[in-house]
Amino acid sequence: MASVSKQVARVTFTECGLPQWGDGGMGIWGRQGRHSQFPIPNSQFPILHSLLPLALLLLPGIASAQPIVSDNSTGSIVTNNGNQSDITGGTLSGDNANLFHSFSQFGLGNDETANFLANPSIQNILGRVTGGDSSVINGLIQVTGGNSNLFLMNPAGIIFNSDAQLNVPAAFTATTATGIGFDGGWFNAVGTNNYNALVGSPTGFRFETLQPGAIINAGNLSVPAGQNLSLVGGTVISTGSLTAPEGNITVTAVPGTSLVRINEAGQILSLEIETPTDNQGNPFPITPLMLPELLTGNNTGMTVNSQGEVQLTDSGIGVAAGDVVANRVIAGTATLLAKNNLSLIESQLQTTGEMKLLAGDTVLVRDSQTNPVLVQAGGDLLIQGNQSIDILALNHPYQTPFVSGGNLSLVSDGIIYGDAHYASGGSFSILNLAGAGGNFVALFDPIISSTEDVIFGNYTGPSLKVETLGSIIVDGDITIDNPDGILFNFCIVNPNPCSADAQILAQEPALILRAGLDTLIEPAFGYPNARFGQVPANPNPTFEGTTFSPNGGLSSPGNVTVNGDIAVGDNLNGPVFFTGPVIIEASGNITTGNINTFNDSMGSDFPNGGLVDLQAGGNITTNEINSFSFERDGGAVNLQAAGNITTTEINSFSFNGNGGAVNLQAVGDITTGNIDSFSGSSNSGTVKLQAIGGNIITGNINIASEAEGDTSSGAVTLDSGGDITFQTIKTEATTLGNETTATGGDVRIIAEGVVRGLGTIDGIDTILTRGTTQGGSVTIEHKGGLDNWQFIVGNPINNGTAGAIRTGDGNDEVIVPTQIIPDIDTLIPNNNNFVLGDPSTNGISITFTNQAPTLTANPQLSDTEENQPLTFTFADLSAIVADVNGDNTSIQIEAINAGTLTRNGLTLGAGDIILPGDTLIYTPSLDSTGQVNAFQIRASDRVSFSAPQTVTLNITPTPTIPTIPTTPTIPITPTTPTIPITPTTPTTPTTPTTPTTPTIPTIPTTPTPTLGDSLPEFLFSQEIKPLIPRLAFLHNLQPMAVNQLLAEIDKGFTKQFEQHLRGDIDIPIISLDEGQEILGEIAEATGVKPALLYVTFFPTDLATSQSSILPQPNDELELVVVSPDKQPIRRRVPGVTRDQILYMTRRFQGDITNPSQSLRYLTPAQKLYQWLIGPIEADLQAQGINNLVFIMDSGLRSLPMAALHDGTSFLVEKYSVGLMPSLSLTDTRYVNVKDLEVLGMGANTFTE
Repeated sequence: MASVSKQVARVTFTECGLPQWGDGGMGIWGRQGRHSQFPIPNSQFPILHSLLPLALLLLPGIASAQPIVSDNSTGSIVTNNGNQSDITGGTLSGDNANLFHSFSQFGLGNDETANFLANPSIQNILGRVTGGDSSVINGLIQVTGGNSNLFLMNPAGIIFNSDAQLNVPAAFTATTATGIGFDGGWFNAVGTNNYNALVGSPTGFRFETLQPGAIINAGNLSVPAGQNLSLVGGTVISTGSLTAPEGNITVTAVPGTSLVRINEAGQILSLEIETPTDNQGNPFPITPLMLPELLTGNNTGMTVNSQGEVQLTDSGIGVAAGDVVANRVIAGTATLLAKNNLSLIESQLQTTGEMKLLAGDTVLVRDSQTNPVLVQAGGDLLIQGNQSIDILALNHPYQTPFVSGGNLSLVSDGIIYGDAHYASGGSFSILNLAGAGGNFVALFDPIISSTEDVIFGNYTGPSLKVETLGSIIVDGDITIDNPDGILFNFCIVNPNPCSADAQILAQEPALILRAGLDTLIEPAFGYPNARFGQVPANPNPTFEGTTFSPNGGLSSPGNVTVNGDIAVGDNLNGPVFFTGPVIIEASGNITTGNINTFNDSMGSDFPNGGLVDLQAGGNITTNEINSFSFERDGGAVNLQAAGNITTTEINSFSFNGNGGAVNLQAVGDITTGNIDSFSGSSNSGTVKLQAIGGNIITGNINIASEAEGDTSSGAVTLDSGGDITFQTIKTEATTLGNETTATGGDVRIIAEGVVRGLGTIDGIDTILTRGTTQGGSVTIEHKGGLDNWQFIVGNPINNGTAGAIRTGDGNDEVIVPTQIIPDIDTLIPNNNNFVLGDPSTNGISITFTNQAPTLTANPQLSDTEENQPLTFTFADLSAIVADVNGDNTSIQIEAINAGTLTRNGLTLGAGDIILPGDTLIYTPSLDSTGQVNAFQIRASDRVSFSAPQTVTLNITPTPTIPTIPTTPTIPITPTTPTIPITPTTPTTPTTPTTPTTPTIPTIPTTPTPTLGDSLPEFLFSQEIKPLIPRLAFLHNLQPMAVNQLLAEIDKGFTKQFEQHLRGDIDIPIISLDEGQEILGEIAEATGVKPALLYVTFFPTDLATSQSSILPQPNDELELVVVSPDKQPIRRRVPGVTRDQILYMTRRFQGDITNPSQSLRYLTPAQKLYQWLIGPIEADLQAQGINNLVFIMDSGLRSLPMAALHDGTSFLVEKYSVGLMPSLSLTDTRYVNVKDLEVLGMGANTFTE
């Protein structure tokens, strides 16, 4: 015998799990579906499909119930006990987990039971039928003694009649396969098997005939909760029920010569196509019965007609080889998979989890007036017909046929006919196999409700309503060609109470899209008491005790996007006689192409142009909007957006009726093309554009009217929170009859900014409101924009019109180019308007509205000396301008009251503008002192001014520096006291004996101030003799300039050290400029900005300073800060005396050097921080100081400044800290010490 090679053609599954069958056949319905030929479903079944006969697979005999007979190949024993057949014996696999039985016949009559005996160790029982007869089951199949899964395999076919039942503890699989696969080999339907190798769980099914056998179920097959139920054959028809609570139901019709891979749960993973052979390579010896033969004598819900074709008994729907029919399914999850067609006729399918309805050709769904279709999935619901989907289920308006708790998807490369109502707890999608938007077609009444996104491609059909909590994405055109036929019968022909939406959908072609809803407004479709299918958003939807968990995905919630055009009308390929509204509402953005809902038929019996009503919580973006009518009125156009509105042309005109109203309102900008709402024989419409917080840009607005009789034009209103730009506005009204009236429409333009009319009508007018008997008024109110431009008739570059503004009747009122309003250099008084014209008298008014700015100033100018200039910056004026109009403003010099003010060497005067960043120099009048009103400033917005603000400053007299006699040198014992390292107080050195010569001048006796003891420091551990010039003496009635003061302070500190060292060295004193230059060099070298902080004391009054040059306990603390680039800062600290500072210093030093005192040092540390750092800390932060160098008065030079505390952190945590005796005594050259060696020392133990 010639060998037969096995050629395998692999068939891959789509993303949804549906195989792409190799033959690519059109199936019994093909792509056309014939849906368009069906009438409105008012009979029991609207369709009888054409039928294809099943292939006649001849086999003697009739499909009827057979006894159960062992073929003795596996040792199976059948023991009949009355109506029960006990099945024992069999052959075990090598792991004792699988038990195999083999029968020559297997069937059950009414009330008969097949009882498979098992034990707890057996996982799977597998039985085959080898005799070539189909298995007809009229009774009960059960498993006892264990919890085994049961597999029944008969390639000839299996029929479960209406009395068939299951009583199994685990999963059940019926298949017409020719083999069941395992990892170790195949359990073949005929021939021998190596049972010992067939271990583990089944991995697949093999079908080796050209047309696999059929499985028919008319019974009630059920498995326990959580178990799986599978029917796998060449054709699977279930007119009965399949139940697997919380488990999976798989109903699969596979092609011939195929290999099906499954997982442990029995779910299909893949499919391959092979040539038909047995396990020896020979043609398979069993030929399945033809389907008509299987049906003979059996109660299955199917019949064979006179042509030998199989059809469902009640509906007449044809069934062919490779089809799947399912009527009742209850499961956790379910997969119905057909090679050709999947027919759901009056089906009731329910899962708590996902459901997949898959066909290689067409998914067909029909209800009847008697029985509805209900397809309800708690999870995702996928309906996929590779060639087409044909759904018509509208006989039960109070129910929603298709319900999902998760995503609901209809997928096909062909036409998707979707006449039904859909409710999705997730997203709703109509897609092609590539995942793009699919072609959606309907004839009667499609309505979609979804808690998440809705996606489809082109739609063609009657009125459509889509509601969702998410977004709507249409990747194509929407074409509405008729009213909703079902609603028309329900609401109009046989009037029932219907919602407003239902009335709209029923009466005229209409489109309603709502996205981003908080709740679904009408969960079903507008019928009173209509069910949504129990799929609300919150709480999770339920039905019959089942809980759904929505798990779809939201894109940007609330958007409506139609990437194509929207057309509403009854004859879109010719004259449109019947049109209707387009209603789109979205919490987010609305984006569409053209919107056409016009009526271009000739005849007064036809309706108006359709309403266009778009409302968005975000932006609205469309192309053209056409709602005009030739014979009747133009439709209204209403667009409202919380963001921007952008359209091209808007046409709502009428040749023989009234123009429609155009109303656009946006929180942001409005941008449109031309707007036409004119009338050729009646009254024109109105146009209102309102951009609350944005600009308006539009084209030509034409709402002129012309008629034989009386006519009037509508009004145009443009109202903007910003600028308004348009081309032309025409509201002219003309009457052609005698003794008739024609009134032009009013034009009202209100702008917070400028108004610009860029075009002209016939090269003359920009605004034309003339009427034969009365013209419309023109009112323009503007605020001139940010720069307060005057309005110019004849120049629209900044603010104005290109042409004239004309109104009136035969005697025109006109403003012609070029006229500037108001004239240049005309100032508008504060809080007032400039008005030209009056619409009540001459028909035109142009109003320039402005409110003057306000100016507040709080100059922070330091004092200057008599006859000395003061340099300051713009920021020092602390000038703040406020303008309620948001105008561009400037600050000008109002007047120079005294002295001179210069900038960059140029003298400023009244009217000059000063700018942020300017550095100004004020020079007072000669010899003036005291408080001086130097100059005045004001704020300007080009046409009005604020009230002026006066800048004052204090001019101090030039101080007189007294002559100080030279102080004789005081001899000091040569021995310098040793500075102890330990913190204990050192022995006070013996005061040296004063030599007899030279003679020391007598000094007035003054009580020695009690300053308390202090720790030794580098200088002055003993009392300082009052033999050097005191700074207090310099602080006399004439306030000293800061630069001179600093020189005197540094000089005094330097002299103290000279005298202590008994030197007579002429040390040059560093000036302020030199010191700042040094600081600048250090800052540039290190990147750290330093400052010097002089800490000294001054007498509280003049009497003290004149009575003694000795330090006094009540001398007040004074701080002077010198930075590289700012004027020195001098701060007197009132009430803080020398005595208080020195006392707190001694306490601080004692606490911080005494380990037993713990944290007591924080109190004086914080007090000293408050006195020495607090008064100047804001200045340090403002100047960005990072390093502080202290130059201290006597008694303070050993104070550990780094340990001062602000209550949160130490001073050294904020600044690097240094100490100098005086600036003049210090070598300030910068040396980089980063690479120098450091010697560190410590101790293991510290003792008190």
